[in-house]
Amino acid sequence: MDKLQAMQLFVRVIESGSFSQVAREQGISQSTVSKQIAALENRLKTKLINRTTRNLSLTDAGTDYYEGCLRLLSELAQLEQKTADAERHPSGQLRVSTSLSFGRLHIVPHVPAFLAAYPDIELELRMDARRVDLVAEGLDLAIRIGSLEDSRIVAKPIGRSVRILVASPEYVAQHPALTSVSDLHQHNCLGYSLGDLRRWRFRTNKGDETIQVAGNLSTNNMDSLHDTARCGLGIAMLPHWLVREDLETGRLQQVLPDTVSPPVEINALYLQNPNLPSKVRCFLDFFSARISTHPDFC
Repeated sequence: MDKLQAMQLFVRVIESGSFSQVAREQGISQSTVSKQIAALENRLKTKLINRTTRNLSLTDAGTDYYEGCLRLLSELAQLEQKTADAERHPSGQLRVSTSLSFGRLHIVPHVPAFLAAYPDIELELRMDARRVDLVAEGLDLAIRIGSLEDSRIVAKPIGRSVRILVASPEYVAQHPALTSVSDLHQHNCLGYSLGDLRRWRFRTNKGDETIQVAGNLSTNNMDSLHDTARCGLGIAMLPHWLVREDLETGRLQQVLPDTVSPPVEINALYLQNPNLPSKVRCFLDFFSARISTHPDFC
């Protein structure tokens, strides 16, 4: 027996005063309606309706049960309406994780417009580069660069990140010229410890190459790596989206300009869910549109 359906039929029988009318409304037989009410009475082990050939009346237990059903069905209808409204008008707390560098340059500048478009969303940004557990940390979404192997997670590509070799003009002027990737062996190469620390992969005119490099500094913070390159400490492999302004102003310059790393996907990560909450969909649509069309990621 479908208890909720039986309760709804019971209420309609009392309101209409007729089994046959309820059967016509629901498109079922009168005997089906009778069986549902009988099954409800059997479950409750009490009689709910007094039936004669002319009319129906509630027993004392039936009156109490009828009033309780009205309250429960009303609360259920209100809950369904509230949930439907929330989907039409995204609201609630939205927890998003992104790396510090990427978030600072490509998420935070658009946050005011996002919150203006969705004023009932409360956005919590968690900005660091470590690998996160969406379930354990209560995150709705994470933006990460690179692949992730987790069957629970959907990875939606929203752009591509290309890393290039950069150094300050001062460093370039004071050290041997670079004409090929093998010349990197003669240079101080600054390492990113959350990536390919000392094994740098390249896509050159000759094909893909991997070079073992060396240097006197490594860090797990992309902004720190960026800063040390600008200070002239050595050569760094950094995302083009992070150094574009430095290239335009001359604070950094690209070395081996015909050499780049293989492109890496920028993914929005979220849990498998056939009914993705509207607040997550809104964030995905809003930021995907801005990132996927940005010249740094095309």
